[in-house]
Amino acid sequence: MMYVSTRGGCPKVDFKGALLAGLAPDGGLYVPESIPQFSPQKIAGLARLNYSDLALEIMMPFVGESFTRADMKRMIDSAYATFRHA
Repeated sequence: MMYVSTRGGCPKVDFKGALLAGLAPDGGLYVPESIPQFSPQKIAGLARLNYSDLALEIMMPFVGESFTRADMKRMIDSAYATFRHA
């Protein structure tokens, strides 16, 4: 997954590059070059997941090869570890 600047004046970057940069050097926002599509079956299957597993499934298509699935799972679990609401 590659990200482009909304102002169009920068080279494409991967997820990690967009995440670390924040704003693009031309002042634009980084947005995905394309939006991943989820099939109706995939969406239906997401309903049974807990919040952190749901976040993982939704985020992975946007991450590309910037982080492994295991690394993303660890980061998401850590981020939601202090949530007290089901």
